[in-house]
Amino acid sequence: MVGHESFMKAALAEARKGMREGQKPFAGCLVMHNKIIALGHNTVYLEKDIAAHGEINTLRIACKKTKTLRLHNAFEGGTMYTTCEPCDMCLGACRWAGIKRIVYGISLKDLLDIEAGREISGRKRASNKKEGIERVGGVLRSGCADLFLGR
Repeated sequence: MVGHESFMKAALAEARKGMREGQKPFAGCLVMHNKIIALGHNTVYLEKDIAAHGEINTLRIACKKTKTLRLHNAFEGGTMYTTCEPCDMCLGACRWAGIKRIVYGISLKDLLDIEAGREISGRKRASNKKEGIERVGGVLRSGCADLFLGR
């Protein structure tokens, strides 16, 4: 079984791809049965689309790849790996898609600290369930933080 770090590394690589296009380093990696189904990154500025977040784009790519809008049937039980804890919109889309686990690098609090110029300290790892979705935070946290810090 492949571990969380391996799939988060794929999300980090996808985030770097988006950064080369002038985007923020938000990216997603959708995994089913230990296999990557889709990778997507933020294209908000490129497409002038406020909803083109990394997780949303990942789900869009997965829907096209699987040729289905029956998201619950296609992705039930999948895991979404993200460089940053999902916003409410992305969390809702994951819920509608039947995603059962979200694994993220930095938390939304970490992101706010970075944007305010504050250092994030300590290794935080959260695990909880919200709206039927298990959430695991802090996976490759420093690598994800480095992207948002421009490193």
